[in-house]
Amino acid sequence: MFHRRFVFRRLIGLVVAAALAVIVAACAPRALTREEAMTLIPTKMDWPTATLTRTFTSSPTPIPPTPTATPTRTITPSLTFTPTGTPTPIPSATPTWTPTLTFTPTFTPAATATPTGDAFVANSVGVGLYLEPRIGATELRFLTYGTRLWLIGTRPDHQWYEVRTERAEWGWVPANYIYVYPDAAYPQITWLETAQPPGLTPQFFSPPFGFCGDQICNQAESNATCPADCPF
Repeated sequence: MFHRRFVFRRLIGLVVAAALAVIVAACAPRALTREEAMTLIPTKMDWPTATLTRTFTSSPTPIPPTPTATPTRTITPSLTFTPTGTPTPIPSATPTWTPTLTFTPTFTPAATATPTGDAFVANSVGVGLYLEPRIGATELRFLTYGTRLWLIGTRPDHQWYEVRTERAEWGWVPANYIYVYPDAAYPQITWLETAQPPGLTPQFFSPPFGFCGDQICNQAESNATCPADCPF
């Protein structure tokens, strides 16, 4: 744009110079008359005026280059230990352990006698111990729930059991009021009802171990006559 303006101005200058040269050459041979001289007075001419117009052209904004990190070599020092000598271990005294005898008492629990028996009273309200295996017989004492019993005999119909208690009391109890252990030995029949004359009671048979020495301990006698330590 600037080059074109420069050329345009230069052309204008050349045209003006050429015009003046022609005028001077024409006027040189003779003197000009007044009229001619008047015609040679330059008049104001409208020449084109060059006008500078500023034109803004968008140009890209330069972006500064991004610095790139250049890796540098890092030297890591390493220590090398050079042994200068081997230390000699110093002997130390080794303690000698001497065992000592310590008495620790050992308590051995005494053997507890495990209650034995062939059956126990299973009725929650208890049951009576009777002199004979029948309803209405004399009740010797009342046995509470859980009383242990040893079977001695039974009736032929097995509705009653002849038993012995832990207090060495003998008598009869109804079979449906006690529980007999499965491993209990089944008792023998020790009661037989026979036809008796009026006024006599039925006979019963006591087992051989019903004797305590020379004393007979069975249902026919009072339990008070049997010693508590009788082995039966």
